[in-house]
Amino acid sequence: MKSPNPQYLKAGIIYNPISGGGNSARLATELENQLSVTGVTTEKQHSQAVYDSAALSDWLNTINVLCICGGDGTLRGLLPALANTRTPWYMLPAGHESLTAKYFSMSANPATVVQHLQTRSSKEHYFCCLHNEAFFSMASIGFDSLVLESIGTRKGPSSTLLYIQNSFRCIRGYRGAAVTIVADNAAPISFQSGYCIFSNSPTYARGISFAPNATSEHPDLHFAWNETANFFFLLRVFWALAFKSSRLLPELNHGKAFKISITLDKPYPAQCDGDSITLPAGVSIPITVNPEPVYPLCPD
Repeated sequence: MKSPNPQYLKAGIIYNPISGGGNSARLATELENQLSVTGVTTEKQHSQAVYDSAALSDWLNTINVLCICGGDGTLRGLLPALANTRTPWYMLPAGHESLTAKYFSMSANPATVVQHLQTRSSKEHYFCCLHNEAFFSMASIGFDSLVLESIGTRKGPSSTLLYIQNSFRCIRGYRGAAVTIVADNAAPISFQSGYCIFSNSPTYARGISFAPNATSEHPDLHFAWNETANFFFLLRVFWALAFKSSRLLPELNHGKAFKISITLDKPYPAQCDGDSITLPAGVSIPITVNPEPVYPLCPD
């Protein structure tokens, strides 16, 4: 791993130009100015929908630390290269949820970030992959993945009202997939129209937690599922999200594994850290912990 100790000779800054309604670009500029006052050289660029992995790794190898201004989706695309180059990183939350920044108590205040970079060390943490899509906090198949898919077909920025409208839409016409889960070669878990969540940390949308014991410090993955996601189950999930209370969640089954695979009976949407993807039908889809860790700068 690159030395996490001060002084950093060069800091890279990546910002998502559309994250936070432009707030990410403002944060990146403020951070660039704060770092220059301390004598740190910076190089700034905006995020990309798809990275050239070789070019990104080459660039990361020229810097000592990466500062990410954006949300969980901004980080998601950078995780494989951050692991390959062992580059320490810090996230300035500018997204709708920014669950990773909340998990590590990372600040969006550039002055605080500069102080943090000079006084903190990095630690090993693991991320996961669903169907070759990286995620740090969580992935799911079911109600919330349908809501995100529905929101993705509408124009305009995401909002609480938009989430509520599309939640009721999905509850009324819920169409779950038949899912089979195999965890560490154990007996398969099969259900016809359920709801499953795979957690790498305890954080989840709107401050609730489906897996309070999950942690990215160990190379395993917590998962939770319900085999009959009927109208009343989905309504309880919605109320828990609406009132930001884990106590309102319905009862779920829980497991933990190092390697998981799932099979679906039809193509179906999933979500990885808030990004919607489509999973294929009839094939074994791996959900794995990346063997190489990443190195967030986080409190001791």
